[in-house]
Amino acid sequence: MEDDALFERRSLGPRVSFDIAQHDLGKQLEMIDAVDTKLATIIGFASAVLAVFGGALAIRRDDVPPASLGLLASAAAAYAILMVIVCLGYRMRSWFIGPALLAADVTKAGDEEQDLAWAADRYNGGYYRNFPQWENKARLASLALLLMFVQVILLAASLMVLLLAAPSTSPSICPVLV
Repeated sequence: MEDDALFERRSLGPRVSFDIAQHDLGKQLEMIDAVDTKLATIIGFASAVLAVFGGALAIRRDDVPPASLGLLASAAAAYAILMVIVCLGYRMRSWFIGPALLAADVTKAGDEEQDLAWAADRYNGGYYRNFPQWENKARLASLALLLMFVQVILLAASLMVLLLAAPSTSPSICPVLV
């Protein structure tokens, strides 16, 4: 399939082939940046929600039900795994971004069509070289999103157990969590 796509681009002519290859690589690099943005959003939200729910437990001064603590601990474990996954996703940083200018000067044949074909081949090669790593990064982002949902569900369950538990005998700063 990849060979057919490259053959079709070459048959279009060097300028069109170059433009398409350059555009495809640019779009791919934009998608890679979008995955990084999603990873940042996921970890930011997961961090904030863990702090808020942890604070809700801190407001309740005593008599915190063990089930609530267990659910909070499970959510913290999901958060720890989420952090590892996000870090792995962020560490994917080695991308082909286009032909090096020095290489272009060295290989310049003086024929524009030949130069464009050379550059188009480099862009196409980079696109296909980046693709498996981009797929892995996107999979990690999907897994991080799933873990974030698990974490939120565990935290909500912890809060529900806390709210439905027998009221505390000591005064509380928040009447809802008494």
